[in-house]
Amino acid sequence: MFKLSGRLKRSIDMIDYQKGDVFVDVGCKSAWASDYLKDCLLVNLDLDEKELIKKKKSNPKLNFVVADARALPFKDGVINGLMLFEVLEHVPKGTELMVLKEINRSLCLGGKLFFSTPNNSFLFTVTDPAYWLIGHRHYDLKKIKLLFKKTGLKILQEYIGGGIYETIYLIFFYIFRLFKLEFDINFFKNKIDKEYNCNGKNTIMIKAMKI
Repeated sequence: MFKLSGRLKRSIDMIDYQKGDVFVDVGCKSAWASDYLKDCLLVNLDLDEKELIKKKKSNPKLNFVVADARALPFKDGVINGLMLFEVLEHVPKGTELMVLKEINRSLCLGGKLFFSTPNNSFLFTVTDPAYWLIGHRHYDLKKIKLLFKKTGLKILQEYIGGGIYETIYLIFFYIFRLFKLEFDINFFKNKIDKEYNCNGKNTIMIKAMKI
């Protein structure tokens, strides 16, 4: 288990649940949250079956489902909590509302959504290599709040975190990965943690509830 920092640490700290709750991590990729949410029934959902199988080899108890966020394979109102961390910007453009409606359908009354997505600040957007390489989308908080309102999810908390150190880190990360070089994040960790302990510019984070 690796020690969380920055955005990931803030994401986990945002989550609250009762023992035995049914949780779904949509777009879980490497299923990293499964190492930290121990007292709930966690279902990891992603389209990348190979990545989930790889994670299950190191954690045989891992529950996973291969599915699309636009068509969640759950009955109405059966999920207590759902995570959608850094996923909305990867679904096909124009289907964001469809994804949020699927989440609302799957949540029980009082069920919560824990959400994050890149913020459309000028510096963070233009320095994001993925923005130029793959069209990695960034959103305005106003637009995200409008989507939540149309979905029927009540926002309980909203926050924007991250700053210049995270921005610099991501640039170095992509450059080092491009040339297959080792990259030491330790220099940046404490700085990024501090950026997520106060208001910032990079990541929109929301806790919402089905009412």
